[in-house]
Amino acid sequence: MVNQPILGAPTDVRVVTAVGVLAHLAMASSFLGTILLAVVAEYLYIRSRSPFWYNTARTFSVISTIFFGVGAAFGTLVEFGLVTLWSNFISLIGEAIVLPFYLELFAFFN
Repeated sequence: MVNQPILGAPTDVRVVTAVGVLAHLAMASSFLGTILLAVVAEYLYIRSRSPFWYNTARTFSVISTIFFGVGAAFGTLVEFGLVTLWSNFISLIGEAIVLPFYLELFAFFN
């Protein structure tokens, strides 16, 4: 803690927070992408009745389930870390951009 920056948190805390946020972002994006691929593959299966597209849609649905589980775990850890380590920052931005947090809450936990 000798090398603590002037603006507050130590560099280690900033790195851990950044890695957690970026991992959650990557998992959420991958989840949405695999859902889109599964929908397209299922549409192609309905149009062609090819077993290849049926198996592809099933594979992407399993992969999206895995991404959802891992992303939800990362999201919980990131939210816990943001609230405990960056409570002043969260209270400050909470007044301005609270809507995306509520949308994510209702989209995945309702």
